[in-house]
This record gives sequence, structure tokens and C-alpha cells, in this order.
Amino acid sequence: MRFDNLQEWLEWQASLHPKTIELGLARSLKVWQSLGAPRIANTLVSVAGTNGKGSSIAFLENIYLSAGYKVGAYTSPHLFDYTERLRIGGEQIDEHRFCKAFAAIDSARGDTSLTYFEFGTLAVFLIMSEYHLELALLEVGLGGRLDAVNIVDAEVALVTSIALDHTDWLGDTREAIGFEKAGIFRQDKAVICADPNPPASLIQEANNKSCALLVYTTDFSIVEKEDNSWDWCAQSKRFNRDIFSLPYPFLRGKSQLRNAAASIAVVNVLSHKYPCSSVNIRDGLLSARMPGRFQMEQGDISLIYDVAHNPESANTLAENLKAYPASGKSVAIFSALNDKDIEGIVVALAESFDRWYLFEIDDKRAMPLPKLVDALRAQKLHGLDSACVDIESACVQAMQSLVCGDRLVVFGSFMVVAAAMKIIRVEHLDKPDEPNAGI
Repeated sequence: MRFDNLQEWLEWQASLHPKTIELGLARSLKVWQSLGAPRIANTLVSVAGTNGKGSSIAFLENIYLSAGYKVGAYTSPHLFDYTERLRIGGEQIDEHRFCKAFAAIDSARGDTSLTYFEFGTLAVFLIMSEYHLELALLEVGLGGRLDAVNIVDAEVALVTSIALDHTDWLGDTREAIGFEKAGIFRQDKAVICADPNPPASLIQEANNKSCALLVYTTDFSIVEKEDNSWDWCAQSKRFNRDIFSLPYPFLRGKSQLRNAAASIAVVNVLSHKYPCSSVNIRDGLLSARMPGRFQMEQGDISLIYDVAHNPESANTLAENLKAYPASGKSVAIFSALNDKDIEGIVVALAESFDRWYLFEIDDKRAMPLPKLVDALRAQKLHGLDSACVDIESACVQAMQSLVCGDRLVVFGSFMVVAAAMKIIRVEHLDKPDEPNAGI
């Protein structure tokens, strides 16, 4: 074994390939075949989209766990610990298992150079193959067509949303991005689309492969009710039942209802193989957790953590902040990577905060601090920004500015949210949160 601990493996992988991101299936597929291409699970579900992938997988995972199925779930990136990326039966896999998988991949790859993400994806597949899973839920990391996850064939594809992000790799229009997402579709298989207005390119690719394309608001929808419950309703004959009186998910925010609805559509499509009761679905909605997705910590000063890092997710964050207003002022801690649409993010949230605390992420891909400041001032938000030397300074300055009734919102890159969670220590963080009672 080249290394005997996870951190050394990860550091080596980060330097192995000449590019941090290089889309393409050839390298991963070659190594996977060298490993024998073992069966990952009886049934695979691939989840692609701009936002909402992790939450959708959490819903599916917890619904199927409630029903007693053996489930594996792969999501990325992680917040704190690399092992967060893989759960088997709802539990994270230990570091030793990852090291063992990395060693097998290293031995099988020969002179094939793999990216950090490709190495991790193959390791997850290899570990999953050892557990005789009934279902594997796979988050597609970037795009779809050329993402390493796409070397395997899914029974059902779920596309959560299509918006502009990672435009350097996926294209700068929804049509171009829709085509990339549709790369996960397989001939004659079902496709669930949570975006109510899918691009024509995605629809065309579904037609080309004779997929049953089932779209939110057209083929399935939700009805919110006055008793803080909601119904899942089927318009397509592909679905076998409606589901009534569902609780609002523990995961907060309007977009989570759409993610939950699409996840239920997947469950419905697969019900002939993996039946789930209404009780299983209700339990799954209430037990699903994804840190950093409009995560609220209540107290004298309320805290919200959200990994919103593109205009679509920033708009969703703005809507959620309006739905949960603060009695006092709202301040933001924010930073992003340099490939993000900073203008679009700031426009979406320009009216949401009384002050912004900005800093530059300690990473070679970081957006420069002057660029962050200029984006705010371009929206005539002069005097509302504090340029901080680092994340710790931003957290300290922001917390010192708050009084009882105020709210602190930490958002942006996963690195921002993870770092702030580690730095901010207030007494109410240890108190249990309450489930969402509606919006």
C-alpha cells in the first residue's frame, strides 16, 4: 500500500493529475474495467443537476432505509470529513476502507492518471460492490455526460434543476447545460426532472433514448394545505398512486419541497421492485439531513449555514430568508471560488443583508477579495461591506456586531461553510433543532 492513512492518500491524489478537473470517461472506465467492473448494486439511481442533488439523495436514502432496504449513498463534496461522501445503511465508511480501495485502484490503474474526483468515485464504487446493496444512490459531481459517475448505468435518472454554473466546463446556456445533464439518461429508462421548465436539449435527449420523461408540475405536482401538510399528486399514468398528508421535510426551504416531490417520483417509478409505504415516505422526509442546506441554529442570535454558491441557489436562499425573517438585522459572511457568477449571486441577495463580511478563501481557486468587494459596490451597496483578512476575522467581526434578535448567515463555497462552522462557537449550537412546520 502506497500510504497507510487517508490524508496522505488524498494529498497525493490532489497532485497526481495535471488538472484539478478534466472531464471524460475514458480514464475512469479503463481503470474500472481493470478492477473487474464489479456489480455496485442491484439498482442504481443517478442524480444530476445544478442544485439540490445532495438533498434529493438524502430523501431517497432515508425513505428506502425506513422501508428496510440495503442502501448506499454517494455525495460530494464533503463539509468536514472525506468519509462523509459515502454512506452504507446510513453510516459513514471508515478511513481504512477508503485506504484499502485506493490501494486497489492504484495497483489497477497502471500508468493511467486519475483526477482527485475520479479516484474517489472509483473507490466509492469498489466499496459499494462489497456490500451486496439493493440500491445505490449516486450524485453526479459535475454535469453528467462526462462525469466519472456516468461510467455505470442507472435504472432511473433524476435531474434536480438546470441553471448556470460551472460554465467553463458545461457551457454558458441552459440548453448547453441541459444537454450535459442528459448524458446520464439510458435507453428506455425513466427520467425524473424536478425542473418545471427543462431545456429543449434535455427533452430531445430523453426522446432520442426513448426515456419516459416525467417532469415536475406536468407529470407530478404538490398541493400545500392549511394544516401544515402537503399532498403528492400524479398526473402521469406512469405513477401508481397519489400520496396524501405528507409532513414538511426537516430540511427547510421552498426548494426542498420540489426536491422531496421529485424523490417521491423516483420511489413511485421503482415501486414494482422496491415498494415503500406512505409511512416510509413520511419517515424519510422527517429524518433526511444534509448539513449546510439552509441549516438553522436557533438562539438569541440565530445562525444559518447554506452552501449557496451560484445565482439559482442564491435566489433560493433569498426566498428562504424572507420566509424566516429575523426580528433584528441580518449580516452575511460570504466568499466564493473564482469560477462563480459573483454578480448573479450578489444581485439575488442584494436586499437580504444589512452588512456583508467578505474574505478571500485560502485556496488557489479563490475569488480575489477586491473582486468580491467590487461586486457588492456595483449594486450600490457602498458602506455595507467589511473586507476581512481571513475567515476567522470575518467570523469574529460579524459575531461582535450582533445583538439579541439579529441573524448571521454564512453562505458560499462548501469551504466557507465548513470553516465557519468550526470557528463559530456559541452556546445554542448544541441545542436540538425543531422540524420544519411549513413555510
